[in-house]
Amino acid sequence: MEKVCRLLGVHKSTFYRQKAKATFVRPKQAVIQEKVRVLCQQHPTYGYRRIWALLKRQGIEVNQKTVYSVMKAEGLTQKQKRYEAKRTYQPVDFQINSSN
Repeated sequence: MEKVCRLLGVHKSTFYRQKAKATFVRPKQAVIQEKVRVLCQQHPTYGYRRIWALLKRQGIEVNQKTVYSVMKAEGLTQKQKRYEAKRTYQPVDFQINSSN
């Protein structure tokens, strides 16, 4: 491998680091993705916090940010509700009779 790296002009450490990055997959990650996908199909209105709570109840310890990133990557995040600001005043029609 050393000769191949030398021919390509790449350090051995760089080659092995890139190789490790390309092949490294967390064994838990695939399971988490599948569970999140299934739970989102069963509960289409749930957001990442509720999905995380369901996973926790099932005994799967995972970070909320991980659930959010999986849902975002799969396109399963919910559109956030936007509320219009409530007005606290009523427009009043009145006439000015005299100046100050």
